[in-house]
Amino acid sequence: MNIAEEEEADEFIIGLSKSSDGEETIQSNIVRSVAGRLAIRAAEWGWRVYLHDEYGTTNAAIDRMINMGVNRSQQKKQDAYAVVISMLLERYFSTSGQKAELVVPKNLELQGKLRSGPPRDDDYFSDED
Repeated sequence: MNIAEEEEADEFIIGLSKSSDGEETIQSNIVRSVAGRLAIRAAEWGWRVYLHDEYGTTNAAIDRMINMGVNRSQQKKQDAYAVVISMLLERYFSTSGQKAELVVPKNLELQGKLRSGPPRDDDYFSDED
C-alpha cells in the first residue's frame, strides 16, 4: 500500500489463473482470497482491485524472452516474472479493462469509498495552504 501511494497508483490488476478451458482452478480460489483482502485495504483509499484472466501469459512471456535472446537460466529468474506481469498489463490495457472483474468488498461503507474513487490532489490542499 505504501508503494502504491508513493507511485500514485489507484488501481491494482491481479492475474486470475484459469484452466485452458476457461474454468477456475484451485489457484483461482487462492487468488480470489488474496484479491479480496487487498480490495478491503485498497477501498479504504478509494482504490480499485481488478482480476484479469492470465491464462497463457507464462507461455507468451517465455516466447517473448526467447525472441529477445534471453537464455533459459535467465528466463527462470526475476526477468520471467517481470515479463509475465508486462503481458498481463498489456492484455488489461488492450481491452481497456473491459474484461477485468472488479473485486468489491462486502462492506457498504467501503463500497461507497470505491464509488467516490481515490482522493484528488485538490482534496489534500485547502485554500489556507
